[in-house]
Amino acid sequence: MSSLPGRQTTKFEIILPLLNADTATADAEDLTIFKGDESILFVEDDEDQIAVIPRVLGQLGYQVHTRRNGKEAGKCLEENKFGFDLVITDYDMPELNGLQLARKIEAFNPRIPVIIVTGRKPPEDMQEQAGNIRRLIRKPYNKAIISRAIREVLACN
Repeated sequence: MSSLPGRQTTKFEIILPLLNADTATADAEDLTIFKGDESILFVEDDEDQIAVIPRVLGQLGYQVHTRRNGKEAGKCLEENKFGFDLVITDYDMPELNGLQLARKIEAFNPRIPVIIVTGRKPPEDMQEQAGNIRRLIRKPYNKAIISRAIREVLACN
């Protein structure tokens, strides 16, 4: 920045980070919104995510049930073994993280696919550690990204 007290600023230099391939801006094709009517269990401990994402999924036509942690979700799934078509869970949660929850789900119903959402780089072998993990989504994500992931996962199941 180039400025003097009492005079206008003459130059700004703004430095922004480059986007890598994982976070590159979606092109027009990637903005397609996919809808469905399946039953989804959404597991997240962040209040903002709980307030927004289930509403978005509902707008896409899904029946959405929420749980605030992996323990609650595990109990819900044990009581409702065949009541959900998909589980979307945050990776970083206290007590029972997303990977541990996926393993628990796999133990009693391996047919329920899991999408893990994370704000950091997950373990590289996460999908090998639980065979029902079908997709990893990095935060932040948008309606188009989550809708595409859901349709792809459910189409393959």
